This record gives sequence, C-alpha cells and structure tokens, in this order.
Amino acid sequence: MRIIPGENIEFTTDYTFDEIRKVLIENVEPKKGVRLNFNKTENDKIFEGKINSDNFVIQKVIYYRNSFLPQIYGKWESLNNDSKITIRLKLHNFTYIFAMIWITFVSITFIFSLIGILEQGTNPIFGIVPVLMIIFGILLFNYGFEKEKKNSISDLKRILKAR
Repeated sequence: MRIIPGENIEFTTDYTFDEIRKVLIENVEPKKGVRLNFNKTENDKIFEGKINSDNFVIQKVIYYRNSFLPQIYGKWESLNNDSKITIRLKLHNFTYIFAMIWITFVSITFIFSLIGILEQGTNPIFGIVPVLMIIFGILLFNYGFEKEKKNSISDLKRILKAR
C-alpha cells in the first residue's frame, strides 16, 4: 500500500489509432465542473475531460462528491495489428496536496509527542493518537482511490474493447 495512491497501466486493443480517438470523442465530454443533479440523463457521457491527437486527460463522470476520483492521463500508440494504450491514474492535484499536508502535519505532531514522551515524561498515549491519524489518512486515501479506480478502468476498457 502506497502512502499517496497512483498507478500506471497498459493494455491493448484491436482499434486503430483513429478508431481510439473516435471512440474517446464519442464517450468524453468537456469538463463541466460540479454537477448538482443526482440522476444520469441519456445525453451524459461516461467520462469528462480533454482529448488531444494522441493522448487524453479524463475522469469518470460521477453524480456525487468524491475527492479520490482518479485523474486518468493516457496516450496511445500503434503496434503491428493493434494499439497499446498507456494510462497513469493519480489523485487530483488539490487532493494530493491536501494529503501531503495532512501526513506532514500529523508526522510533525508525532515527532513532538515523541520528544515530549522521551524528554519530559509525557503520557505515552499522546504518541498513539498521531500514529492512528496517519494510518487512518493513508487507509482513507487508498480505499477511496482504489474503489473509484476499479470503476474508471473497467469503463475505459469496455468502451475501448481492451484486454
């Protein structure tokens, strides 16, 4: 388990270079920001983001708030009879920065509690709380990311008929 989650994945598809771009354009809409409705309509697409000539930056369209939704950075290249798609999943930059600040702040608190325990005879229970907070933060970041990652990857593989 990583402190801050992220993952690199490669898969192949029988689609050509142009077919991949066409399928992505059909299933990706421009970013709309926060969605206030909770129901999917027939016109909604699976992903939102930007598609370029040989790469894309997308995320799954969801109708609830989730800071751990993976940002999908992908590129594709032609092989002999099929195409290879390489994607990198990572947390949104704001969530990543928040996670780093959280872990840093709680780690500093743990260091000061250790100093207090060793130098001033403070009750050792004060050292357990920051450790539990660090563990909770890491588990929260990883669980939220993994749950959304599985949904995003399965939808992406389905629309691209990837293996």
